[in-house]
Amino acid sequence: MQPLQDLVRRPSLFKHKFEAVDFVHSRLDSMGIDTVSVPFDLAVLTRLPAAQKPFSAVQGRRNLVARLPGRGGGRSLVLNCHLDVVPAGDEQDWRHPPFAGQVKDGGIYGRGAYDDKAGAAICLALLESLAVCGGERRGDLIVHFVLEDECTGNGSLLCLEGGHEETRPLLLMARGSTGAFACMQATAKCPSASKAPPNSTLCSAPSTTVTRQPFAKK
Repeated sequence: MQPLQDLVRRPSLFKHKFEAVDFVHSRLDSMGIDTVSVPFDLAVLTRLPAAQKPFSAVQGRRNLVARLPGRGGGRSLVLNCHLDVVPAGDEQDWRHPPFAGQVKDGGIYGRGAYDDKAGAAICLALLESLAVCGGERRGDLIVHFVLEDECTGNGSLLCLEGGHEETRPLLLMARGSTGAFACMQATAKCPSASKAPPNSTLCSAPSTTVTRQPFAKK
């Protein structure tokens, strides 16, 4: 639950997403997972017919692509999640502060707690589980942590344009749900799970993995 709270507590609005991206990059580095930064290159965007405006001129904005290689001979799986959120509006209209990541009755409340910070937390947990447990995979597991899903879609476009996929991959969008967390927990229960580092992304109790969308006051 802690990584999801940490992500919710990092506002990631259009053009202001550096802290959330840096947090995910740090988590991936701590797992020893190869990560590539895919920048928002204006020169690339302007030549892509599918790119959507507006194009931000803010420097340093990037997507992240993590890869766990398989042994070869199988199709790769690409998971796509996004770190950006829509504006919270008037915070007085919220029952819980939008960027506090408050926990109540087993749920986390805040902007993006479901869409899609939970999806990013699920992807981090899955990567860590496989990195700790190992296991045989013929294909690679590739995860895109993208920006601009809520507005242009250019983050995912840049990751695909940069070749961060494989021939005929299975491409899935990661979204938070109790079912996905339950699946993640089952994956995490492997003989090597005790080797997970402190503050691990791996979960242990179903009661701490329920996410809910925030409810505004009427």
